[in-house]
Amino acid sequence: MALVLRNIYQTFNYLFSEYKDPRIEDYPLLGSPWPIVAIIVLYLKFVSDWGRRLMKHRKPLDLTTVMNMYNLIQIFLNLYIGIVGLFNSYLDPDYSWRCETINQKDSPSRRKLIFVTYLYFISKIIDLLDTVFFVLRKKYNQITFLHTYHHAGMVFATYVFTKFLA
Repeated sequence: MALVLRNIYQTFNYLFSEYKDPRIEDYPLLGSPWPIVAIIVLYLKFVSDWGRRLMKHRKPLDLTTVMNMYNLIQIFLNLYIGIVGLFNSYLDPDYSWRCETINQKDSPSRRKLIFVTYLYFISKIIDLLDTVFFVLRKKYNQITFLHTYHHAGMVFATYVFTKFLA
């Protein structure tokens, strides 16, 4: 058993040291995967258990103002990601329309693309608040298996993409 665990540990360390994109090392949450795993586990636990127990004997919260601010922030964040991403990828003269390979050049446009990729990853973490708002408003009918695991899966998928393919 110890040999199996050691092999898993060595493989894990190998992947995270040899295949990571070195340009993202200084961004928060992109070092070890454990903070992301913790965020996902806490999200799933809150949505499926802790949140319902917390709200069991309480009235649904009125989060209209908070949700309006949240939606406004999400709109502007995603608009920024889209515009900066467009101008530094498809509209950049260095971009290949036929076959764009993973490009690890260090240019100003690539740094901007890495930054908006990181912002997209952060936006997926912020998206977890959608479900938290459902719980706090006691809208349990909107919390489906697909909704919950889509949000959790997107956080993990964008972490992997940003960590290894930014």
